[in-house]
Amino acid sequence: MTTDAEPLALEITMPIRHVHLTDQQDALVSALVSSGRYRDADEVLLAGLRMIAEREACGANDNGALRPVHSAARAMPDCWITQLHLPSGTA
Repeated sequence: MTTDAEPLALEITMPIRHVHLTDQQDALVSALVSSGRYRDADEVLLAGLRMIAEREACGANDNGALRPVHSAARAMPDCWITQLHLPSGTA
């Protein structure tokens, strides 16, 4: 049985956060985007969040606060944080 129906498109929605930046932070974001290294401010901020996640995952400043995040991320195989090498005992 064949159908001409189009495949279902999955729409991924992401929460929207509004952040306040100092003039110096805004200048840094603008410079990074202008350099061509990042497409837009979202990419700059996401790169910063990845760096924090990596640092936290390696145990720096570990007070156990991110353990639930690590556990949740491990349950999501397509999540970028699951590709980090989380030390044992963080989940």
